[in-house]
Amino acid sequence: MLSLTQQLVQETNFKNIPKLSTLVKSLTNDNLSSIVSSGHSYARSYATSKISASGKLDESLGGIQQIMFLNQLRDIDEANELAEKVVPKLERIRNILLSGSSGFKYALTCSRDVVKSQEELVSKFASTFNSLPAGFVSNTYEIPSPSYGQTEKYTKNFIEIPSQVSFASTALHGAEYSSRDAAALQVLSQLLTFKSKTSSIHHNIQPICG
Repeated sequence: MLSLTQQLVQETNFKNIPKLSTLVKSLTNDNLSSIVSSGHSYARSYATSKISASGKLDESLGGIQQIMFLNQLRDIDEANELAEKVVPKLERIRNILLSGSSGFKYALTCSRDVVKSQEELVSKFASTFNSLPAGFVSNTYEIPSPSYGQTEKYTKNFIEIPSQVSFASTALHGAEYSSRDAAALQVLSQLLTFKSKTSSIHHNIQPICG
C-alpha cells in the first residue's frame, strides 16, 4: 500500500488532459445523481455550514458547495482550459503533500513479529518525500468560523437543483456535546425521526404531507 500511495502521489500525470476530463465528468455526474437519493443530507449539510466551522468544512468537501465546485470544473473542461486553470493547482497540491513528510504521523497495525520490518518500510516511504521546490511559498489556511448572536436572524436560502423533489432543512444551535442535556436530546431526535410509526418526522412530512 505504501508503494501504491507513493506512486499515486509522486507519479500521477496531471497533464493527461483526456483522463482528467473523464474524471471531472464522472465526478460531476455521480454527485448530481446523489442529490436525489440523499437530498435531505445535502440540505442539512448546507444549513449546518452556516452555524458551524466543522459543518462549513464538511459542506465544502462533500455538500452542495462541492457540487457547485465540480460544475465549475465541468465548465472549465468544456472550455478546454483544464491545462491552464486546473493542472497547475493540482501540481501545487502535490508539492504541498510531498513537502509534508516531517509533519506526517503513521499508525501501524500488525503483529509484534513484523513491527520492526514495518517501521523500516514506513521510514523508507517517508524518506522519499522531497522538500519544497525553490521559490515555493506555503501559506496556512484557516476556515472562518460562522458567528451568530442570540438575537441574529437566520437566513433562508433556496438552491435550484435538477429534481422534481424538494428538500429542506433547518439548523439551530443546540446543547454542547459535553452538556448533560446532549445525550437526552440526541436520543429524543432519533426517536422522533426513526422509531415511531405514527409520530415520526419522516412519516408526517413525506408520505402524508403533514
